Amino acid sequence: MNLINVKDLIIELKKRNVDLGKGNPYNRLRYFTKIGWIDHMVRKKDSTGVVIGHFPVEVIDQIEYVEELKKQNKSNEEITKLIKIKKNPVLKKESPYTDLKIFISKINITHILLILIACGSLFELLNYNSRNEKVVINPNLNQAPISQTQITETGFNFVPSGKNTIFINSRKVTKNSVILVNFEGSISPATNYFISEKIDNEGFFVSTNLPVNTDTKFSWVILN
Repeated sequence: MNLINVKDLIIELKKRNVDLGKGNPYNRLRYFTKIGWIDHMVRKKDSTGVVIGHFPVEVIDQIEYVEELKKQNKSNEEITKLIKIKKNPVLKKESPYTDLKIFISKINITHILLILIACGSLFELLNYNSRNEKVVINPNLNQAPISQTQITETGFNFVPSGKNTIFINSRKVTKNSVILVNFEGSISPATNYFISEKIDNEGFFVSTNLPVNTDTKFSWVILN
């Protein structure tokens, strides 16, 4: 396996006009490795005898592929899926119903909540009519709005393979927020998941009781 040390890799990527962000390029490479976009680094001695990180030379092409997908405005989830397909083309031969399943999984929580809210409002209306009560309303006062739970934000993310916690950025979160999470597929070997912490106006942590075996996608809804 041909290797290239981290310093030379960064130099080569800059020559190819690859955007490595405004921070430390090394941290960018570590992030790409962590989420599975590029191959792992190994440590070995360079020509001077100093132990330094080395990447397979194929990483150059892998990073250029990521940059190409980013220019196409692909989301992180889409990039992860396309990289897996590129590494294993068999994954591309999915059921014709795959896109439908993905679409359903993306909308299930939001739609279920909207249906429940609508049903609750209908039940209250029917219950009121059945009592046949008359309410005197002062015409000089505005009616107070009906208090109801509001969906303030929804989204999608994934717990990386080998991890059991991920932080979701959201300024909509308060300590009183109700957060619903729905995982797609197995979270093995974990057996349950939960919101481990909420930070006002910053976000929340989604956790599983054990690290997951593969990147595990989930959807979330914030209710206030």
